[in-house]
Amino acid sequence: MFFPHLARPSRLTIDRFVALVSVSSLLALMVSLSPVTTSERAFASHLRGGIVTVEYHAADPDHGHAEEVHVTSQLLLAKSSSGSFGTPSVRKVSGDGLSTTAVSCTSSLDSSNKDTSNPLFDIQTTSYTLTGCFTGGGDFIFTQTSGARISGIANADGTVQYEARLSIDSSNDSAVPTYSSGYMYNIAYSTGMSYSTNMNALGQGNSAVTYELVTERGSGSYLGTTGLGGYGATRIPCSDFNTSTGQLQVAASHCAAGEAITDLNPGSGTKVYAFKVKAIDGIGQYSTRDVLLSFQTTSNNAPVFSATSPSPGSLSVVPGTTETITVSATDVDADVLDFTENLSRAWITESSVTTSGSGASTVYSKTYTLSPPGGTNETVQFEISVFDDDVFSLSASIQYDIEAGGVLPPGTPGTPTLTAGAASLAASFTAPSTGGTVASYRADATPTGGGSTVQVTCSAPPATSCSLSGLSPLVQYSVVIVAINASGSASSSAAVQTTLAASTGGSGSSSGNGSSRDEEEAETPPRPVPAATPRVTTPLETKTPVTQSGPVLTRGVVPVPPKAPTVVLGGRPTLMTTSVPSTTQLDVKAGRLSLGVKVLEDQGTISEAPDGTTQIAVKKGASATITGTGFKPAATVQVFLPLDGDNAKELTRIPVAADGSFDGSAPFATKANEAPLPVGKQVLQLVSMDNDGNQVVVEMTVNIAQGSPAPEANRIEGVIPAMQPGQSIATSGGEPVPVTITPVSDQKLAVVEGDGWTMAVNVTSDQGGVEPAEGGALLKLVRNESALVSGSGFMPGTRADVWLFSDPTLLGTVTIDENGEFTGEVNIDPNMIPVGQHTLQLQGVGEDGYVKAANMGVLVDDPAEAVTDTATASLTFLWWIVAAVLVVLVLVAILVSRRRRQA
Repeated sequence: MFFPHLARPSRLTIDRFVALVSVSSLLALMVSLSPVTTSERAFASHLRGGIVTVEYHAADPDHGHAEEVHVTSQLLLAKSSSGSFGTPSVRKVSGDGLSTTAVSCTSSLDSSNKDTSNPLFDIQTTSYTLTGCFTGGGDFIFTQTSGARISGIANADGTVQYEARLSIDSSNDSAVPTYSSGYMYNIAYSTGMSYSTNMNALGQGNSAVTYELVTERGSGSYLGTTGLGGYGATRIPCSDFNTSTGQLQVAASHCAAGEAITDLNPGSGTKVYAFKVKAIDGIGQYSTRDVLLSFQTTSNNAPVFSATSPSPGSLSVVPGTTETITVSATDVDADVLDFTENLSRAWITESSVTTSGSGASTVYSKTYTLSPPGGTNETVQFEISVFDDDVFSLSASIQYDIEAGGVLPPGTPGTPTLTAGAASLAASFTAPSTGGTVASYRADATPTGGGSTVQVTCSAPPATSCSLSGLSPLVQYSVVIVAINASGSASSSAAVQTTLAASTGGSGSSSGNGSSRDEEEAETPPRPVPAATPRVTTPLETKTPVTQSGPVLTRGVVPVPPKAPTVVLGGRPTLMTTSVPSTTQLDVKAGRLSLGVKVLEDQGTISEAPDGTTQIAVKKGASATITGTGFKPAATVQVFLPLDGDNAKELTRIPVAADGSFDGSAPFATKANEAPLPVGKQVLQLVSMDNDGNQVVVEMTVNIAQGSPAPEANRIEGVIPAMQPGQSIATSGGEPVPVTITPVSDQKLAVVEGDGWTMAVNVTSDQGGVEPAEGGALLKLVRNESALVSGSGFMPGTRADVWLFSDPTLLGTVTIDENGEFTGEVNIDPNMIPVGQHTLQLQGVGEDGYVKAANMGVLVDDPAEAVTDTATASLTFLWWIVAAVLVVLVLVAILVSRRRRQA
């Protein structure tokens, strides 16, 4: 997968914003303001700061580059500022996940330039390539320190810097989250202003992210601790930041006690607020950006949108059809206007700006054409801004929520108001005012001192209340309301805390400020809600059927294969019994729950040793039948392989029938374009719910056996590798990986070294050999002769295979010994292998369970003796022909001579 150093400029961007759009993040202004008057002078808010984008590229032997990281830094500077970025520093995260050590990389400056075309700020962009310090992979922290004016919020070591965390596996390209929308111009102030900015960050593959606000860090470890809710040293008055959606809002409705929207008015001076935000993806990678809001007085008036067709808001476009958006704007100051947009899509095109009228009555218009092709399925927020050319430029913005074959995610529900009993909560709230149609709501109640979350699905709209039961007296809960629809996205309200009553009949209530009478009566002060860890899915004790987004990881720890099956009910280990009535059947019982796993005789076995060790063995690609009784009707049985956590696989989902039983099949296979399942012992985890609403987690050991011999394909390309002589490529789990190939010509040896594994080919024929080549080594094999193959670093008890193709031919197999090594001999059979160019593939199962395959282009020829014998035979045959011709000529001469004498 290719990640460009810098996203291509939007076709919708004006010339002086070419360097910005689709690189960083910001602005969704969902208000159109009227021109201000001299009695209420305007002041502006604009965004400065910057980001660092970090991308890892695995080694690519075909294109001649080793593994490398590209770091692209972009900084907004005050006009004519000399600030810029220096060489990025790198630290590797230790196994404890907290401490780090410095890493020395080879760094090269790719480019550095400053765009001075913007009237408000300059844009400094610097790109570096880092190499030589990522072998073996791991988690890395990248920082860029700059003395230029940015938010001023310090990171771990006390300096002001940008920071990104990237996970590298040395095999696959990867990237930290990026901020996708562009910068906007300034906005005008009024007491009724409603200002909204969205970070619009996306993880790799356009995956969702969560957000944190980063406050000053302590003097502890490098990674330290971060807090939510701080905007540097000073809170922005009347502001709210949603850590689920990344939206910052400034409006009178968000004023806290003692705040007013007029607090933002700088009068005749300037007010500056700053914050640092972190976007975190699903595996804990993150990137930070700094944002500076600078408010100062200006006599300029903002332009206004005088006409929009259709009106801003939700807009549905059927793929394969065309819709248009036409906007017009005017400016009371008679300034020249232009437009800019936050989003680039190939199916959104634009017209030139047209004008009509003159002076302050000049109308500036522009049309956008939306033509999503058939098959499009996405929802996008398309923001259009109009800005003037005043010395201190102002703008106005509108937003269209475009559904192009997709479903728009729901908006944010209102902050709930809670009424607490001894073991229950009632929550009332308001429906979202923006976004797509809500299909249902969910209430989540989490003990603030730690513990399992209780969830309940509420009635579909228009109902705006939820009731939760089964809670614990005298426990403080943090409650959020989640809006859900078919987009696959969910939006959470702000959290509210309340403490349940001490006994039945006690009650309390709380509103958005989180206070309640019961909290004052609690014997111990509540502890704060612990920060969520993106990698962790904690067990749930819940009363309503829900599905897991991944396997259950208790305290964030990936489970290890158990000696015998285990059952956890409602977060607590439960007594159970197991039996293996046959070599194809396993039965597990725990209370009213029963569970059975069955495999076909030709696809696997189930065994139980005298010491109780129990395991299911299945061939790769086989299926197991899973049945059970005593589960909650309408619940779902999810079957997972947790693997290493980040690469977990969900094998199947089986619905529970009305009588509490289920019956389904779990395939131990993946699609051709998916990562394969690893060979070896793994945890098989079943997650569902019992009839009382308690979460059920069953874990057992499954041993996935190596499949039958077959050539290993390049899964990314979708083909079996075909190498020219001297070329090479290696794969792990079907994905190309970097290796080192060393030719030793005098020993006729080629050695392939991967990450923890080694393979070698030794040509034994006198006429064969190994020569250096651009791809590593050129092997010359001889028909009817042998070659020795060997290797180390593989899974004991598995099989190593040797193939030769174009037409795939299995030359031989050998079993990996207890030390993870193998040695064998293969023969080049002349009856099966033609002379010419071929690809030699050596493959074996690595210690991580994934097949490692080394592919090398080779030449196959006949032995020289055979060539010599053929030439000799041909020459002998030629002499016989010559001799025969001479005999004929002699006979003809004799015959002619006799006839002459007779005449």
